[in-house]
Amino acid sequence: MQSVVFIFLKKMRRKIIFLKKVGLFLSIATMILLLMSFNVVDPCLKEVRAVFDRMNETTASGKVFHLNYGIKAVLNEKDKQEKNIISASSIEMLTSNKYSWILSEQMKVYKDNINTITVLPQRKLIYLSDAVMGAKDENMYTKLKQLQDTIFKNSEKVECVNVTGQLYNKTVTLFLNSKISQALEMKKVTYYINSTENTLQRVFVEYIPNKQYKTLDYVFTDADFDYTKVNIAVPVEQLLYSGKGLLKQEYKGYEVIENRKKSYKK
Repeated sequence: MQSVVFIFLKKMRRKIIFLKKVGLFLSIATMILLLMSFNVVDPCLKEVRAVFDRMNETTASGKVFHLNYGIKAVLNEKDKQEKNIISASSIEMLTSNKYSWILSEQMKVYKDNINTITVLPQRKLIYLSDAVMGAKDENMYTKLKQLQDTIFKNSEKVECVNVTGQLYNKTVTLFLNSKISQALEMKKVTYYINSTENTLQRVFVEYIPNKQYKTLDYVFTDADFDYTKVNIAVPVEQLLYSGKGLLKQEYKGYEVIENRKKSYKK
């Protein structure tokens, strides 16, 4: 499972770990990295933090938070016409306190408090893994959290601009100092927020030169903090198997790869 979602390639001076993976998986990992920790001393970042506090309060209450967003990655790699290659994906996310779904054409991830199911439709693969992290993974995620704190505590400059005539009313740009910038390969990150409604409209990431990515652009739409159109409070194995313990018709011909520590019989 670890190889499917994202891989931690190496440590950087004891506590710093950075992520590197191709395509959609890096994009999701980068988004998580950018949305979790903020230097709350800065008044502009306090406003950004308020956006994510609202999301956290929604999921903690048991309500479902629903979000559609697009990711556009501009690579430094050139095509035959010597233009930068552009990769785009559309993702739907539904999450509550116990359940979460992340859906795209390339990958679907369903998670409850016991299991995680990752479906790769184009490769006809299904990965089953434990939802509860083991001690080794927990340590890895602890270090990732330390990395996130490092990003925002060591930002070189924060720039705020008030905007009119858009869905967002403020842009908040975070400039990373040279040490953190080199470790993460990121130059700066810009958040486009509506500070009145506590909503996020866009996140734009600019990378340092000569790396795999030139920019990553996330555009968020259709945010719903009390989504009721789909019931995601279902054990995720019920999404995969029929009542007879067989794969549902939509997954006929898929290979199931069991990565859970315990053996589960259907």
